[in-house]
Amino acid sequence: MKNKMNKLKIKVFGGKSKENEKLKIQNKKLKLKIKDLNNKLKQAKDFAVGYRQVDSLAKDEWFVAAQFNFTRGEVQAAKQQVQTYLQKRSKSQPLDFPSCGSVFRNPEGDYAARLIEACGLKGKQIGGARVSEKHANFIINCGNAIAVDVETLMQEIITKVESSSSVKLIPEVHILGDILLAE
Repeated sequence: MKNKMNKLKIKVFGGKSKENEKLKIQNKKLKLKIKDLNNKLKQAKDFAVGYRQVDSLAKDEWFVAAQFNFTRGEVQAAKQQVQTYLQKRSKSQPLDFPSCGSVFRNPEGDYAARLIEACGLKGKQIGGARVSEKHANFIINCGNAIAVDVETLMQEIITKVESSSSVKLIPEVHILGDILLAE
């Protein structure tokens, strides 16, 4: 599951990376993986970055690493803030299982997790992939999930949510290799 899926998240817990003034990001370097699996290093100025959106990114490119430079601050306060974020995350996200993070974008004015839960899909399992009982927008690996399990579960979620609410969920994960999801 880890090698098959990769996603772009331009969000920092508690805010958006571009707009989060507490982080005071100065320079960013972004390492991209291209479809032919060659790495390319680009500067942040090469992109227009927004909430879960990056313009100027080719369809066959995705991020594999990023470098951020932060303003030096008080070490103990920073450690405490990280602990606070981790505790908050552990209460709302299934951090005790491997996953690719949230699977679907939140539709305008709603939450993917709410729509998935409203369809009764929490705990739904296909092979080793299961919709988390803790957060319905996470697909967790119960120990033996393979890519087809995850993709099949994603397709079932998309179909049931659209049938129930007329909202078509858009995946935030990028599938590499042969894609099983219907476009």
